[in-house]
This record gives sequence, structure tokens and C-alpha cells, in this order.
Amino acid sequence: MIVPLVLSHIDEMEAIEKESFTDPWSKNAFMDLLYNPFAVCFTAIDAADSLQENKTEEVVGYVIMYHVASERY
Repeated sequence: MIVPLVLSHIDEMEAIEKESFTDPWSKNAFMDLLYNPFAVCFTAIDAADSLQENKTEEVVGYVIMYHVASERY
């Protein structure tokens, strides 16, 4: 399931980032996205986990995009 980024996703995003990249983004970099009006961020949640009772959502991926002033829709 694809959902908008929320604060509770950031720790798992940081863990994915550390496993995937030699120069990972910091937790603070992800936190800044929540308040950046030009950032568009979504997370991929394991839908099976989110349907089970007493299970927290597991972030399995994410996408970060930015609106750029010189680009037109």
C-alpha cells in the first residue's frame, strides 16, 4: 500500500537508507521533508502487516520527489 509520509515512518526509512547506501540520508534530512512544501514523499507499507491485529505498519520502501520552479506541469 502506498501512503503519504508521516513521522512514524522515518525511523524505518532511516534503517532502509543505511542498509542501501554508503552515504545515507540522516534522520534529520527525512524529518525536514515533513515541513518542506516542495517535497512530495510517499512510503510503501507492507499491506499484510497492516491488516494484522496489533501489528505496526512496516515501511518497505519510499519515494521522494521535489517540485522544481523551472518545470511546468
